[in-house]
Amino acid sequence: QVRGKDIILTGSQIFAQTQPSTPGKDLVINASDSLNLSAGALIANFALGEAQGGNAIAQATSLNLTGVNTQIATSASEQGEAGDVMVMETSEVKLSEGALIRTSVFDEAEAGDVIVKADSIELIGTFSDGMQLSPCAFSTEATSTRDSGNITVDTRQLSIKDGANITASTGNEGNAGNIEIKGADIQLEGTATNGEDPSGIFAAVREGVENPGNAGTITIETNGLTLKAGAQINSVARGDS
Repeated sequence: QVRGKDIILTGSQIFAQTQPSTPGKDLVINASDSLNLSAGALIANFALGEAQGGNAIAQATSLNLTGVNTQIATSASEQGEAGDVMVMETSEVKLSEGALIRTSVFDEAEAGDVIVKADSIELIGTFSDGMQLSPCAFSTEATSTRDSGNITVDTRQLSIKDGANITASTGNEGNAGNIEIKGADIQLEGTATNGEDPSGIFAAVREGVENPGNAGTITIETNGLTLKAGAQINSVARGDS
């Protein structure tokens, strides 16, 4: 557990790694003012082997993640169980230039969920190295045989722009996770710099899966929803076709 007023990580890491068959503990970062991560900084909780990983929990008045591979994450491999990523008690959350809040699993591991509760949330843009685009995202991803995790977002205002996204996906036989979003004002706008990859909300089974599971359910409760300039909301299972 790390506590402070302003917590800044630049190209640095705070992580917990749970070894086989050992239950993990939560990793909690609590900033009474701001929590700022940049240049590939990482807050993560990993589970290896058959371990059950703890949660990664971030609490701050203002949370700002900037840059490719900058992330708050949980992950599990083999027969492990990933913990949840939880962003709580936060007024403002902003991700830019390829930053991520995510959980991912491999092999036969069980996924965790992503839960973000904040007054305002802004996901903006992508990072490009000239060959590959890396979008800002809240994401759950499974390349294991299990289902991918669910994503829950509770906010007053949500803005997703310039290729950023909220995505629950699977690349194996499991089902894609469900996405539930509650927000008074939700705005999705534009595409990435390549003009092709849309901003959006996606629950998907990726291409190339021989025995694909089901795509996830997307539920949105809002007083106002705006999509423009190529933004999308999709639930799709592509499989091996």
